[in-house]
Amino acid sequence: MCVICFKPINAVLTKEDAMLMWEANSHGAGFCVWDEKSHTWIMRKGFMSFDSLWRAMEPFTREGAILVAHFRIASRGRVCPEQTHPFEIELEEGTAYLFHNGTLDIRITQGSSDTFELAFQLSQLKLNKKQLKLLLREGGLLERVRAHSRFAVCLPDEEEPFLVGQWEEVGGLKVSNSYWCFGKTFTGLSRSGRFSYSYYPSLYWEEEWEEK
Repeated sequence: MCVICFKPINAVLTKEDAMLMWEANSHGAGFCVWDEKSHTWIMRKGFMSFDSLWRAMEPFTREGAILVAHFRIASRGRVCPEQTHPFEIELEEGTAYLFHNGTLDIRITQGSSDTFELAFQLSQLKLNKKQLKLLLREGGLLERVRAHSRFAVCLPDEEEPFLVGQWEEVGGLKVSNSYWCFGKTFTGLSRSGRFSYSYYPSLYWEEEWEEK
């Protein structure tokens, strides 16, 4: 559930906006930043407090940096550093990083999450970048699994993340939803198949949760 924020090179992610995203989605965070020298994405995750996240991320929130950040609200899986986003997908060209906002129609194992399971299964396929895009894109082979979710994928040697789903623009930022602006979180599909927007963490699939 969550929100994904893509900060292009000429945009700024303010502390105020980052705090709003965190307050609506406070079950952990992670980010990727593009390193121009090595032409790779540098990933950091496992932040369970806003202060620790901001200390690590703040240098990349100004103009001149390309940043993708994820703020999590758990609906499936534990609330723990390991289940923060992004998740690695091993490709022929190297490692991709998957960020997800929504709920996937996928079975999970004890202690994991739907995004972890998808990334793990995709890694087993030994895909290349083109094949991964064909699978994840709107109308692709995984469209039913995607279930209206939004993805951001940071790919090897590509400084622009691959975005899937309906994205919005807020103050120069591209965001997977704007409900954080109003203290709300986007929780994807409920069991009835309808969209769920809530002021509180989603409790559906509660039987699959574990204690912290």
